[in-house]
Amino acid sequence: MWAGKSGFTLVELLVVISIIALLISILLPSLKKAREQAKGVVCMSTQRGFANAMQGYFVENDEWIPGRNTSGMATWVAGYPGDGSPMANPTIPVQLYDWMTPILSNTTALPVGRARRFRFLLDHYKCTSVNFKSILYVDPGDKEETPVDHDLFVDEVDQRGAFNGISYLMPVHFQQWGQDTAPGEYIGEHPKAPPGSGVVYWIKRNPPDWEVDVKRYKSRLSQVGTPAEKICVADGTRYLPPRKILDFDHNFKPHWFGSFTSAGGWWTESRAYGRRSPSGGANIPLSYRHRGGINAMFFDSHVERLSEKNSRKIDYWYPKGSIANYDRPEDGSTEYATYENGYVIR
Repeated sequence: MWAGKSGFTLVELLVVISIIALLISILLPSLKKAREQAKGVVCMSTQRGFANAMQGYFVENDEWIPGRNTSGMATWVAGYPGDGSPMANPTIPVQLYDWMTPILSNTTALPVGRARRFRFLLDHYKCTSVNFKSILYVDPGDKEETPVDHDLFVDEVDQRGAFNGISYLMPVHFQQWGQDTAPGEYIGEHPKAPPGSGVVYWIKRNPPDWEVDVKRYKSRLSQVGTPAEKICVADGTRYLPPRKILDFDHNFKPHWFGSFTSAGGWWTESRAYGRRSPSGGANIPLSYRHRGGINAMFFDSHVERLSEKNSRKIDYWYPKGSIANYDRPEDGSTEYATYENGYVIR
């Protein structure tokens, strides 16, 4: 006679299934947390790469900070409407506020065409925690906001899909100069412009009616203050109310900010970092994306994780000697720290 085969009873099977389900419920949050921690580590590694490239740029360019009033000047010439190939050079910034191209072009083979170079920067230097796509920003009320090579960006979207979102931003106050540092905004014809082209450029200065008054400052490392206490680049995303869309400004000469800079993280009305309100901070979860904090690269090359609360220190975001310039009680990051009107940035 054959002996009966042993096996699981229904009760035993249900117990095993329950144990497995319990283990999964315990492990899944830990695995998710580990994945998020890994993404934060990768993000910090990317910023350390920026830091090394930035230090090399400082050495080669007499400590000038790449951006609007320095390396961005080349964009005025190359992007002059009518030349047929706006910025078709891998070493020229894709727009005036672009700090990435200048620090990367010596060590990285960047695409020649501006649209592809723009996409390359967003694709290859993307925080893995940024999982959204951006659309092209064009102000329908201002024809001058449409870049001369707009069709190339449209073709790039048609052929390869939407662009990745912006991942990293530089505080714009470190690129623009103080009100007292230039005799006037109009500087004259660019010395490298083609003869008779009429290409002129302007020094962009911090407006006196912004949240911080910057009097005497030029975008140079020696003028930012203590490098270890000034944020050079931080996690951040471009957001443009009131359309409530995530986009990127592909104009080669945007008026303010562009796709590579933003207002400081202290100001409550900052679109990237400001407090949660209709006019600012709508994308705080995307900017403070690492468990409620941001990775920040400082001018001395160190990178650290800042909680939202700790990131509100006013001195991080502005050049030394700037003055807090606000009259309304809702100005300033009052949820975390209150600075008196007239506070001098350290």
